[in-house]
Amino acid sequence: MPGIDNHPQLLDIDQLAQRLGITVRHVRRLVADKRVPYYKVGRLVRFDQAEITDWLATRRVPNRGQHDETVSSHRYDRVVARRADFGQVGA
Repeated sequence: MPGIDNHPQLLDIDQLAQRLGITVRHVRRLVADKRVPYYKVGRLVRFDQAEITDWLATRRVPNRGQHDETVSSHRYDRVVARRADFGQVGA
């Protein structure tokens, strides 16, 4: 949600760590590895709430009962190919 003057609301490292339930040290590691979207304001690091929400959505791991058809199909093809390599087709 945009803040004053339609600028995105930015979080600092402490706020992001608290919202994600992780340590400040882990947030700093994510920044150092460039694994999380962030902004540099001078020497300060800031995070856009909307970008963090999108970033989290891309890292969601589905439940065992939720299968993506393309992933399941690809996985099935690999298993069949592996069985064929070992002479176990149809097993």
